[in-house]
Amino acid sequence: QFLPNLNQKQTIHIMSLKFNRILPKATRSKLSFVHWAQTPFAYLDNVRHFEQIQSTPLKFDESNAPIFIIGHFRSGTTYLHNIMAHNPSVLYPTLHTNLNSESYISGDKILKRVWSSTFPTFWSTGTRGFDNVKLTLDSPAEDEILSEIPLGTAWHYNSKYHMADLSGGEWERIYCKRLKKLLYHNQLQKDNSSLTAVNNPRLILKAPSHCLKIPSLLELFPNAKFIHIHRNPVDVIQSYIHLLKYDDGITNEFDENEEYFNQAIETYSHLMKTLMTDLDTNKVFQGKDNQFAEIKYDELMSNPINSLEKVFTDLNVNDLMCSEIKDYITEQQQSHTRKVYKPLTESEKQRIETELGFAFGRWGYNDVMNRTFMSDGNGNALNNNEQEMNQTDGIEVLQSSSQFYFRN
Repeated sequence: QFLPNLNQKQTIHIMSLKFNRILPKATRSKLSFVHWAQTPFAYLDNVRHFEQIQSTPLKFDESNAPIFIIGHFRSGTTYLHNIMAHNPSVLYPTLHTNLNSESYISGDKILKRVWSSTFPTFWSTGTRGFDNVKLTLDSPAEDEILSEIPLGTAWHYNSKYHMADLSGGEWERIYCKRLKKLLYHNQLQKDNSSLTAVNNPRLILKAPSHCLKIPSLLELFPNAKFIHIHRNPVDVIQSYIHLLKYDDGITNEFDENEEYFNQAIETYSHLMKTLMTDLDTNKVFQGKDNQFAEIKYDELMSNPINSLEKVFTDLNVNDLMCSEIKDYITEQQQSHTRKVYKPLTESEKQRIETELGFAFGRWGYNDVMNRTFMSDGNGNALNNNEQEMNQTDGIEVLQSSSQFYFRN
């Protein structure tokens, strides 16, 4: 009764044929080893801490109301999450608590060493692989992956919209259990005078799939606050295609796009239309002051301090701005690079404009189809339009590992 119970969906998730195909046999063996290493600690977590976790309250007042960061994949949700996580008064899931979601209390230090020693090459790169975002076991991570399998793998394919389709209160039950465990673990650290413990923590939670269930989250947490970060839909589609290819083991940026383009269009349409329905038709935030704010990715990148201060003011959480956040932003501005992707065909551009046109006007991207999509390794735009070519002036193009990047 104490050991984790995997439902059918999660079992299929673990045994995904596509996931098994793209991972080398040696990697699958290592993951199996990690899973077995987690098992005794999962047992100990549930035997020793089950009742305390269950009794941990999920009640928040204005001083520590949870903040949910929402937005489509590749819209800047991770960057915003990383920024806000640098405030020492907040609490958030980490990659460690996700990878070891059933076992991180009892197996804390040991399981960190297991992951580090089992996959030394991966951790030595210091990034997520599909982009240049730094990644360690202590990095902030998506909270809904907590609600899935311990390894949290291949979730783009095998659980496209995460657990939003689970019925009968299953999602809420699993999700609340994970958050309770996170809060309980923090209290344990506080009781043990740990330097990493947070007093009266405010949860900062991020998952693109939360776009699908704002009403459910508000039902669970009536005073929760939400930040929606949005980005130029064309940039989102291109970046998401790159991510889908990476997840499928494709390293050549110039391979055919059709399968991934279709999936990107479908996912964007589903997430953003659901979000717009809740915001504009269902008016889920009507009468709820200081609970919803929006920010443009481009504004966050070009003027981060002012744009964040505006969001914090809108949410009445001005105390979140701190020196640690400002220092992190300065560090990121000095090292920021942007990937350059395979150019979209004219038919793909037209399809974006036709099927995702609702998003252009809604979030102020009306002239998006006139922009340059990409430049080549010589600094030239991969587009015959002279006007678009001129837009690449001042862009420094870097070549690394057969992939092109540009720095504004």
